[in-house]
Amino acid sequence: MSVNWKLLEDHLFEIAKADIGRFAVAHLEHAFYGFAFDCDSGYGTVQLCFNTLEGLRQQASEYVMNPDANGYGDFRQAIEEVLDREIFSEQSSKSVEQYEQKIRWSLGDWKYHGVSTEDFNQAWKPFQDQVEDALLEEEVGEDEYPSPLERKFMDAVCHVLLRLEAGG
Repeated sequence: MSVNWKLLEDHLFEIAKADIGRFAVAHLEHAFYGFAFDCDSGYGTVQLCFNTLEGLRQQASEYVMNPDANGYGDFRQAIEEVLDREIFSEQSSKSVEQYEQKIRWSLGDWKYHGVSTEDFNQAWKPFQDQVEDALLEEEVGEDEYPSPLERKFMDAVCHVLLRLEAGG
């Protein structure tokens, strides 16, 4: 199956622009420093993500108060038990500002991660399926990552981001 990349880009641009508009109207009281697509090139998924300076500060503060809030506490503990010594103690001494720098562009730490509406998801689904089907048909070596189609997908998504940034 061949993917019409121009059509995919145009469609993603239109549905993203509409969803961004809906999100902006619903969050007029916030100033956002970041917008991104969180994508999985192996499945053709796209999720809209936004963050505010307040959201960044809140998440960084959470990590200062609870360094294991990011889900790696059990992993760190297991390593320290195997080595029979503490090796991650410096994690707890990071400041809010240090965490802010570390997680500023970490989409999974953003306040509004994966906030695409159902309209967006339904409109994107046929294109996601098309990309996924094309990826299944693609013959690549196990050590070839990203595959040529995955690169084309990410290029298309980046083109859409550039168009959105330019104001449409």
